[in-house]
Amino acid sequence: MITLDGSKLEGGGQLVRVALCLATIRKIPIQIVNIRANRASKSGQTGGGLKESHLTAMLWLADVSGSDVQGAEIGSHTVVFTPRPQVMKHVTSTDFVIELKKPGSVWLVLQAILPFIIFGLHRSEVQLTLRGGTNVSHSMSGEYVQQVLLPTLSKIGSPTINVGVKKRGWAGGAGEIGETVVKISKNKGSFVLPAFRVTTRGRVLRIAITIIAQNQDLRDSLKEAITQLIAKRVGKEVNTDVVIDEDSGHPLRLYVLLVAHTENGWTIGSDVLHEKRVKGEYTRKIMVEKVASVVVRQMEEELARDGCVDQYMQDQLVIFQALAQGESRVDAGIGHEGTLHTHTVRWVCEELLGNRIRFNGQSCTGLAQNSSIL
Repeated sequence: MITLDGSKLEGGGQLVRVALCLATIRKIPIQIVNIRANRASKSGQTGGGLKESHLTAMLWLADVSGSDVQGAEIGSHTVVFTPRPQVMKHVTSTDFVIELKKPGSVWLVLQAILPFIIFGLHRSEVQLTLRGGTNVSHSMSGEYVQQVLLPTLSKIGSPTINVGVKKRGWAGGAGEIGETVVKISKNKGSFVLPAFRVTTRGRVLRIAITIIAQNQDLRDSLKEAITQLIAKRVGKEVNTDVVIDEDSGHPLRLYVLLVAHTENGWTIGSDVLHEKRVKGEYTRKIMVEKVASVVVRQMEEELARDGCVDQYMQDQLVIFQALAQGESRVDAGIGHEGTLHTHTVRWVCEELLGNRIRFNGQSCTGLAQNSSIL
């Protein structure tokens, strides 16, 4: 059994999700202690422990793989996850429903189970119905998944993945449960990911704008402010177009996503989720200016690094680098060896996979050719 310290590096939920996923794929018994110890509770006295999204993903992985779990409860600071080394539970269904009682992020659940479905579950077709939050702070949004994550995974050679958001789910003061359907299709039950190179970005051709806010006047104001700032900060030669312009249904729900599309087919995202009530025309004007400034500045910083992916996509690809066949490289920009999240995922992969993989800056030699599961 391998013991992981959940307070290591970033010390949050991503460490738990990646560890559980890799343990299930590779059938490695693990113990995670000090879970989310770097996430203080509202009282500031104790660490975070398991949240509903972590627990839900863990129980699904355990059920499908026939693994044993100890410490499976919300708030738990220690978990023991023991896959059965020789027996994979017979899975007759390829259609699963995973439901959160609160609008926590369904995408964090997907992050924990998607690599297992791709590399460890020998089914040609899998459909997931996920109920919970689709637009939640500190997580990807459904729009980011559709416009940035999926095109990037497709470009590196992943199986076909389609995501449809039937209803957006929001957290915060206007909480509501949403629903999305994820379909994963593989030509064969088993899958090997060839080594991939996320390099050579090329020129930025256009920036797609997503604006989800309660009324049309507000959305128009945001569009105008964002378009002007892109021309000023990024360049007048970069085209802009609004791809989503929708009513959020509540004044506490406002979401903006920018996606840069490059000539070599890479997508780079920056977004803002605003969850504060706007009262009065003056306050609205200040809010529009702030949201536009933040989201464009983030995009400007991402593009200035000249990388092929944004900093959030870089850490999403680490587990795929570790499981690919051969040496893969993910260029996130000049001098950008990765955020703390990225270093944390690399650490988890190295702890669980040992010297069978090797990270060297933005490159990683994966283990697929030595993997018994593939």
